[in-house]
Amino acid sequence: MMRAKGSSVGRLMGVGLGAALLLGACHAGPETSGGPSPATSDDPAAERVRALGQELGERLKERAAAAREGATLQSALEAHRQELRHPEATRSVLEADGSTPRLVRRGALTPLGEAALEALREAPAHGLDPLSVGLPGVEASAGSLGGAGGSGEGPPALSDAEMNQLAALLRERGIADPEQAATALLDAILTPSPEASPAPGVARWYADHLEGLEASASRGAEAEVRLTDGLIALARALRFENPRSRPEALREQEGGDVEAARRFVVGLRQAGAEPGDPAARRAEASKQLQGLAPRFEQYARVQRALAQLRKAQAEGGWSVDFPKIPRPKPREEVVRYSRSTRKVPEGIVVKTKRFLKALGAFEGPLDDAWTDDFDQALQTYREKNQLWPRAWIDYEMVEIMKIPLEYRIAQTELTLQRWRESRIGDDPYYIFVNIPDFHAEVWDGGERKMRFRVVVGKDSRYRDKKTGEWRYPNATPLFSSRMESVVFSPYWNVPARIKLQEIDKARAKNPNYLEENNYEIVYSPNGHEMIRQKPGPGNALGKVKLLFPNDHDVYIHDTQRKDLFANPTRAYSHGCMRAEDPLALAHYVLSRESDVWTERRVRSQGGGTVESWQKLQDGPWVHIEYYTVRVSEEGDILFLDDVYELDAARLKAERGLDIGLLDP
Repeated sequence: MMRAKGSSVGRLMGVGLGAALLLGACHAGPETSGGPSPATSDDPAAERVRALGQELGERLKERAAAAREGATLQSALEAHRQELRHPEATRSVLEADGSTPRLVRRGALTPLGEAALEALREAPAHGLDPLSVGLPGVEASAGSLGGAGGSGEGPPALSDAEMNQLAALLRERGIADPEQAATALLDAILTPSPEASPAPGVARWYADHLEGLEASASRGAEAEVRLTDGLIALARALRFENPRSRPEALREQEGGDVEAARRFVVGLRQAGAEPGDPAARRAEASKQLQGLAPRFEQYARVQRALAQLRKAQAEGGWSVDFPKIPRPKPREEVVRYSRSTRKVPEGIVVKTKRFLKALGAFEGPLDDAWTDDFDQALQTYREKNQLWPRAWIDYEMVEIMKIPLEYRIAQTELTLQRWRESRIGDDPYYIFVNIPDFHAEVWDGGERKMRFRVVVGKDSRYRDKKTGEWRYPNATPLFSSRMESVVFSPYWNVPARIKLQEIDKARAKNPNYLEENNYEIVYSPNGHEMIRQKPGPGNALGKVKLLFPNDHDVYIHDTQRKDLFANPTRAYSHGCMRAEDPLALAHYVLSRESDVWTERRVRSQGGGTVESWQKLQDGPWVHIEYYTVRVSEEGDILFLDDVYELDAARLKAERGLDIGLLDP
């Protein structure tokens, strides 16, 4: 073994007890000559030296580890700064702990470090790019751990002369307390000059061992820094990029997302440092990290769907090379294939089976036979995925199957991201409208109380001449607001746009149009002509409307067109949301506030011809959002209509993923 110079020992004089790397015990060895025999057992100081023999070896190793472990964190941060996502936040986290390692100790991951690594490995399950949380670097640095480095031996055994010198030291200083004795002996061994030390051989071993720990401590520090940075990035991505998930003081603050993530990681590290059972501490850390993800029912389901789609991708996915089926046009025969079709194009059945199998919707053999099982699977898939429930392969079915699996995976990842961006937050009571699903749900106290069909804004579009972007003038907007009122037998105040584009044109053709359709002309305070439809039978808003303040002049209401709810997709309105049974919704909202609002009373109020308003004291939040991937209660993966092509536009802008869905 090469011996370190005396200065190596001297520069470590006074290093305190700190973080420990447990590397083994002092080796027992043959007695070494060089002085009188140790004092007899009636000498308390000599007995104390003997009793501390092995413990001194362990403490020497602890001091060596502490001397390197904490000191290298900042140097590791600077060395890898360019590879970190949030270097300044990482520095702040480490300084909050006094640069004390929490994730890597004694050459290995702590329970908290193990939980952190596991959480970062789960980042792809959330649809996150592993690079976004620094996972490759974390894996490499964590994989380099596994030993403390340096010599695995304990320090050499003390000679009789060294033991006598140490005993004399204790007698001279009158030290009897065991802890003080241990500290005094360590300080004596590690004096600046090895020649003056009562145990020069042990001091030289310490210097050698210290240098051997250099590489191991450097690896541990790098892993500590990378794991900490990765945790900040993960916390930010899973929760704090959404302003509603940040502490109130940070919601509008620039950089508030990183600050919120930093605070979370500081708390996590400090909690992990508390004493207790290692397994329990690891479990608690894992629980906190898992709690970062949205708690919505659909989020966990969509995660499972993503795993299934990736598995299908690994197994070959599905073909997009289907025979061309012409787009259906008015007054032309619609081309579709079913089991009764005399000649079905070769390959179309087996390709459809492969598509259904990848989604878990078909379990039979992958051949070109149109069997009973395939017939049923095809009809079930169509019914659940916004197609007419018929066991046939038509233009719409083929166009869906032509969308590559890679795009569907990207959509699923985007859906998870949209859930992380959700404005719902921790609201206990809300109405959730998912536009691509053409459904709304009432959630109260963590339970879904209602689910009902809705009609949303039309998907008609035009291309902006200046920007070249597609515009959807009748699209239902995405926003959140709190419901304030329920209005029975409402007037319909015709928006200026609809008045200009529809009502005025109808009046020009039929002078009696307003009277025949129960409209009347009123004037605003500034003298502008306004048209409204009176309450009663035939009113476009039906029997009730539910209002929540917004700049878009949209709300939930009844409709005379009940037939539209039978359609698989329902984009027909000017932007408002028409509910299939709005009186049932009104009953839930009102009866929650007062028992006087019985179902009978609600329906009676909705049947009048005089408008009446009911102010809500604790109305639900209304969240109108956009998710194109949904997983049913049975686990079916449903790809919903990208009705306003928001997914297509975002995937093209953010990932450069363009499969022509935005084309005319």
